[in-house]
Amino acid sequence: MFEMDLSGHWDGFYVQDPSGSRRNLSDSREEERFPIEVWIEQSGSRFSGNMRDKRTERFYRLSETVNAIGFFGKLRFVRFLKHYPEATMSTVLPAESRIDGHVAGSKISFRKEYIGHGKYVITFGERTSVTEVPGIVFYTGMITKDENVIEGPYRTTQNLMDREYYRPQPFRLARTGTSKLSNS
Repeated sequence: MFEMDLSGHWDGFYVQDPSGSRRNLSDSREEERFPIEVWIEQSGSRFSGNMRDKRTERFYRLSETVNAIGFFGKLRFVRFLKHYPEATMSTVLPAESRIDGHVAGSKISFRKEYIGHGKYVITFGERTSVTEVPGIVFYTGMITKDENVIEGPYRTTQNLMDREYYRPQPFRLARTGTSKLSNS
């Protein structure tokens, strides 16, 4: 019999630092925190639910993001930035996503998949490049003994074809209610 039940409503945030240097929640700045709310329905050690991102648009100088991406992405961007040092990037993500995961003891892991595609918009010189991408995010974390807080890192895929990942960054969720899963 599984004793822990995470079913209910959770509020929190994830940190998105364009430099990729934030490893701890305490190091993050307010403007790097992106609020989320989650509804979980658990059955045994498995759970599913919905997540809503409350802030879905981001704007960066492309040079700020270079340290956050993997080795091969970094090589591509460094060459690009030599020609376009003032390039900017904005992302627009769907607000709604589905989650599926499991709990083992005090460890939790889940996969978040956005409903719809996000857009990366890169502006360089007089040109603009728009790329639609599916949004998939992987979360792992620890649940506190009182079962009211979940903290850990998340990773997001930059490119699903070469499986290159951004550096992990922190997230935090706090239980705010035990209501059943809702879509509202």
